[in-house]
Amino acid sequence: MNRFKQFTYLFPFRRLIVVVLIVMLTTGFRIKINRDGSPSRWYISRNDPTIWIRTCDETVDFAYDIPVTDPFYAQGTDLKDIYQSIVDDFNDVQTSFLRLALYPDDPENPPAPEAGDSTFDANKARIRTIDICSGDIDYYAVAQASMENNLEACESLDDSTYADYCSEVYIHSCEIIFKKDYAENSARRFIHTMTHELGHCVGFMHNHDTHLSIMSYLADPDEILRLQMDDKMGLTYLYPKEDEYNDEEPTFGLTGCE
Repeated sequence: MNRFKQFTYLFPFRRLIVVVLIVMLTTGFRIKINRDGSPSRWYISRNDPTIWIRTCDETVDFAYDIPVTDPFYAQGTDLKDIYQSIVDDFNDVQTSFLRLALYPDDPENPPAPEAGDSTFDANKARIRTIDICSGDIDYYAVAQASMENNLEACESLDDSTYADYCSEVYIHSCEIIFKKDYAENSARRFIHTMTHELGHCVGFMHNHDTHLSIMSYLADPDEILRLQMDDKMGLTYLYPKEDEYNDEEPTFGLTGCE
């Protein structure tokens, strides 16, 4: 076999190896990493698992285009109901103890918690609340989590039960701002975008898989509305319902730091 024939014979095999390596390096979930090397997560536990979502009192006139295959199909376009459907998607990950809940309308007289949720406590919620509002921004939406300044957050707490929280690095707040006119163009894209941004709030970074994660820039917002397999694995890794559930590695590669 001459060198030219040998090259043409090996090239498809080499190309296959490159493709496999690319797939390995771009799939999997990615999590935020603290400066000390620990994963960024909220100060919640299996016995006290809830993060509250506080939304602005506003109306969004959605163009209703939610697909028939989605659990929220034919359920209307009320903004609060759409938020609840996103909360339900996170809470349906059976291997993760994390629970999301909408912030009560009357914090002084909160309703009884749903099964599995923490009882609402305003003092506790000061370091366990995600805020969502529309705003004048250049992007479709943006999420900003605060996690490095626990000592400042500790000043608002009323008792000493958070001693370990104050001495460690945890996410203690997150704000999501979305562009209202973008949201009104498509209910399905709003669900996709809010699920993606909440992923950032709970500790995820972008990965580069096209269909196994809503955290990817490559995920089609017209096709992927809800958490995908890699996202659910990430929730399980950060907030495992059982210790053995978080044996999965965060990613095959490309893990980033913040």
